[in-house]
Amino acid sequence: MKKWKTLFFSLLCLNIILVLVAVVAIFQPIEQRQAPSKEEVNGIELGVVGDKKNLNALIDKYLKQEFASDALAYNVVLNDEVEVYGTIVAFGRDVDIKMTFAPIVQKNGNLVLEQTGLSVGALPLPVETVLKYVNNHFPMPEWVSINPKKESIYVALNQMELENGFRVKAEKFDLKNDEISIKLIDPSVQP
Repeated sequence: MKKWKTLFFSLLCLNIILVLVAVVAIFQPIEQRQAPSKEEVNGIELGVVGDKKNLNALIDKYLKQEFASDALAYNVVLNDEVEVYGTIVAFGRDVDIKMTFAPIVQKNGNLVLEQTGLSVGALPLPVETVLKYVNNHFPMPEWVSINPKKESIYVALNQMELENGFRVKAEKFDLKNDEISIKLIDPSVQP
């Protein structure tokens, strides 16, 4: 009987320690990236109109090239909303997450992605907590800023520089109607 009690209390202590470690890890402060400046880019502009299918292919290619050396644990898909699928590690196991965002074009051509949905396996977690985790553990381009308190992601397209030196500015980003228009800007050539 004494062996049974010892094993029971050992297992109980182990469970309590695991729960405490998880709680402490969730509520640790995160390093907050500053939102990139909202500067306007001057230069010649070229309008481009596309659809979700083509933009999905471009996003996929960009992420694979940009993070070729990292084991990318997420992907982005454009449907009626911006959908981010990923995997997080919880209690030593991979857990699937899905976040959905409504894109809002800003006057300066950047995007704000406002959180509209979240699922983490079958576990209900606060959006702010999941966004903190994503901000700390997923590789992001410098021009992407996650704001867990506002439950949004700021995508500073005018800070994203393509290989040819072009910059990007969103004009229209209506995913429900499959209407996407952007401007490519070459800042090295003045009109």
